[in-house]
Amino acid sequence: MTTARARRIAFMLGGLAAVALVAGCAAGSGSPEQWWGDPETGIFLEYRMAEGEPLTYDVLNEQTQLMEVMGEPAEVRFDQDLRFTIVPGAREKERQALSITIEGFAIEMVTPQGPMSPPTDHLAGEGFRMALGPRGQEYDCENAEELTYLAPDSGEQNLSSQFCEFFPDLPDGPVVVGDTWESEMTIDEGTGDSGVTLSIQSLNTLTGFEEMDGHECARIESEFTGTAQGSGTQGPATITITGTIEGSGTWHFAYEEGLVVSDFSMGVSEGEVIVEGPQEMTIPTTREFVMESRLAGKGEESSRAAPGKPAPLEKSDARPVTEAPTKPGAQTHAGGDLEPDIILGGGFTVAGVRERFESMGEATSEAFEELWETGFAPHHDELMKNSTNKRYYGVSYGTGEGESFYYLAGMAVPEDAALADGLVSVSVPEGTFAVFETDLEGISETWVRAFESWLPGSGYEYDWSAPSYEEYPPDMGPDSRVLIFMPVAEKS
Repeated sequence: MTTARARRIAFMLGGLAAVALVAGCAAGSGSPEQWWGDPETGIFLEYRMAEGEPLTYDVLNEQTQLMEVMGEPAEVRFDQDLRFTIVPGAREKERQALSITIEGFAIEMVTPQGPMSPPTDHLAGEGFRMALGPRGQEYDCENAEELTYLAPDSGEQNLSSQFCEFFPDLPDGPVVVGDTWESEMTIDEGTGDSGVTLSIQSLNTLTGFEEMDGHECARIESEFTGTAQGSGTQGPATITITGTIEGSGTWHFAYEEGLVVSDFSMGVSEGEVIVEGPQEMTIPTTREFVMESRLAGKGEESSRAAPGKPAPLEKSDARPVTEAPTKPGAQTHAGGDLEPDIILGGGFTVAGVRERFESMGEATSEAFEELWETGFAPHHDELMKNSTNKRYYGVSYGTGEGESFYYLAGMAVPEDAALADGLVSVSVPEGTFAVFETDLEGISETWVRAFESWLPGSGYEYDWSAPSYEEYPPDMGPDSRVLIFMPVAEKS
């Protein structure tokens, strides 16, 4: 590819569109808009915990299990208390790093043989790292598997199940009172030769807004059902566990602060334990449970920070879809090495206004400014209501006729979103992208350097069959960071 052509592409996709976007967003909204939206027209629920501000949570788990063993009733009570502190880190590629420190953990079981309390004091002050997506996707919670204790009759246990589904799942787009969304969770309990898998499906409903412990919150009510399946050994006997789960809950989410304030649920699990071995039996069981987590403190950091560095992030379910970066994000402006992340991107739909250019020479500053200011801006509020993540996108893709191409200025929306007159949509398929991070002033420079400096020796080639796109943050401004997604394919 010639230098001249690379510079024309950079010009087309770069700073002119970014400047026009800032102006267009301001013109479309009329005044600065709160990122969380408005309760009347639709509110966005998204985890956005303040970086460096510690959050301390208390978690209570109370269970009573009734069994019938050889015709005799038996009862087991289980109480668990956990306190931990989260120190939120930086947000990167749709994930926020979390440093978690255990402040205290205690378990008490009361069985027909008497009370039992495993030693857990050694866990106080221990910690681990995980990450959280904006919709509640937990990443690397399995790092908590290193925090272990010995439980009565079941051997070594760990704390991973406490965190792998701690954060309630949030809806993909804006919601108003009465809207519902579904969520699923899978919890694996037990280690070694015994284990139980809980599969739970929830229907969540936004039922209103109210203050909770000094936080302005959305109130969400949930109904859930599920199954329990497990197996293991105890001495010479083989044990199989089956059951069903149902219950309900209420949780509060501080939508302005981007954090969960409380989560209360209760329910019942009914099933049976099948024992096979020297003495075979089937034991009917009924378990009643109450679980509550609550924000106990904000801004008071734990005396000991979690050790180690954050573990590599896996895969995000957020829109747009991205996989784990292979290297640290490329941050460019005013020189420096250019090493992008190679990721799986795309997999979403963008709706907005579109302009056709017969050649790259037609992509003038006036054309971009007119598209954003007079084309996109009048549709800004409508697109914002349907947006899945409140981010702005500039998507470039070919028409299939010579060098002509489309440039679409818009926002990510559900695939089946209804579009008003004057709006079009384009599907950005999943594919491999080189992702460069820069500021507004560095967009054109980054495109040029990507083509001229990075691409020739990268082992990749530009994938002209796929769209390229730029992603701008919800709070678009002069100091915003921008992600450039260049479609690439490995050289044959």
